[in-house]
Amino acid sequence: MGIPVVRGRPAFLLQLEAHEIVAAMLQGVKTNNFPFLRQMLMLGWASTATTEMSQFSFSIRVGGTHSETFACRGASMLHYAICCSSFEVAAALLIAQPSLVDSRCCIAIGAADVEMSTTDLASFLCGLCGQHDTYLTISAVLCAARINPAALPFLGLPSAAERLTAAGPDGEAVVKALSSAVGQPEL
Repeated sequence: MGIPVVRGRPAFLLQLEAHEIVAAMLQGVKTNNFPFLRQMLMLGWASTATTEMSQFSFSIRVGGTHSETFACRGASMLHYAICCSSFEVAAALLIAQPSLVDSRCCIAIGAADVEMSTTDLASFLCGLCGQHDTYLTISAVLCAARINPAALPFLGLPSAAERLTAAGPDGEAVVKALSSAVGQPEL
């Protein structure tokens, strides 16, 4: 008698081009797939892809009656996650690369391009769509990350892998911990 073993193929390293990594990350952000993005960040696959995103468009329902579309240029994955309301993924990106909190983007509003920080973007979206608690909470977390990152859970650890490991695999719990740290309601 022995231990049953399932026949299979040996694992091999998957080689991905930079644009394939970015495409996979975009899909992970769009679907708020915290476990997937966390794993990519922990493996170091996404270290440059998070800052290299350049432009995208997003639509916001304004006043419950119509949608408005905005173009965003010079953006990071964190900007994209905020615009997609993918807050668990936004938390993973912030924990992996706290410097993203200082990244800026340009939003086309009418005929003008307005430069915004991540906190400005969250406030802008709060004003547009009326989800005050949601975007006020993410704005408070981003402000705390900019002013005193050590005050937030996980951000005081030295490496992205250590921070993401300490955060754990549950995106909802991570968002709750960050929200609680700044005294805001859960997202």
